[in-house]
Amino acid sequence: MLPEPGPDGLPGSAQLTRERARHGLGGQFHGAPTTQLHGQLTAGLLDGGDLVRLAAPAARLLAYLGAAARRTDAPPQAAEGRTLLADLVRAQLGTDPTAWRRVAERLTGLDPEWNPNSTVETLLAA
Repeated sequence: MLPEPGPDGLPGSAQLTRERARHGLGGQFHGAPTTQLHGQLTAGLLDGGDLVRLAAPAARLLAYLGAAARRTDAPPQAAEGRTLLADLVRAQLGTDPTAWRRVAERLTGLDPEWNPNSTVETLLAA
């Protein structure tokens, strides 16, 4: 049994936190996902790139990044994640309606081949 992430992140190494993030953040703990992510970012256990390229599930991370844009207490690493996300959206989706439709189908459960416990980077990929 591993300790629950809280406002101060997880005790131990960043490697343990990244491995845990890879298999899904939030949902299994008492602390809200926002509290968990804020703590992990602030403690340096995750960074902005981890939110997009490593952590799952994509829908939860997109919600976090969107909410962090409106919060004055969001760690700076969240802004780094949003910048990376914007770059990926431009590169992977751009103005291609087919690509946007693919992402919408994945997020709404209409793509039976899509694994919802994937990363944001995987969500945006063709």
